[in-house]
Amino acid sequence: MTRLKNQVHDILQRSNIKLTTYVSDIFSGSGRRILALLENGEVINLASIEQAGTGKRGYRLKATPKQILASLDGALSYNDRFLMAMNMNLLASYQRELINLESRIYEQLEAFSELYHHLQAIPGVGEGTAQIIIAEIGSDVSPFPDAHHLASWAGLCPGSYESAGKKHGTHTLPGNKYLKTAMITAAMAAKSTKQTGLRDFYWRL
Repeated sequence: MTRLKNQVHDILQRSNIKLTTYVSDIFSGSGRRILALLENGEVINLASIEQAGTGKRGYRLKATPKQILASLDGALSYNDRFLMAMNMNLLASYQRELINLESRIYEQLEAFSELYHHLQAIPGVGEGTAQIIIAEIGSDVSPFPDAHHLASWAGLCPGSYESAGKKHGTHTLPGNKYLKTAMITAAMAAKSTKQTGLRDFYWRL
């Protein structure tokens, strides 16, 4: 999805269309409606921009229609419009499949509902991280004698060695890349919490 979005950005840039100067997200809401005007090769004027920028409570864009019209002072070729439409269609299909995947994930999480919510009580662990922990470890941790073995299996135990009276740290082991990445993300989020003491512990390390 990111690659497709970058390709759309490249098409706009080489066509001298600076829509992103005034619209932060061109792939949803008003930004998407303006892209549709460009895709269809329609004549764009202040009225059409104002209509595209209208949400449930009236005109919602921070930039004025005049500013947006000025940012569209470029030219999309026939092929560029075709490529942009193709990328947007692919993006929409990926978004639909992503919704299907998320639905399947939540469906299978029902059997682990209690564990799922307990995990999110850990500082730094959100919904996504809790899902990955359950997917990679499951609810049965009996194969691991203790927490240290589990951390080692995940690749989260840096080694250390001593030479000439000095202790040297080493890199963490490869481990389970999905769980390792999720736990590092959780740790970086946890270091920002104020009440847990984890931020001070992080900076001491």
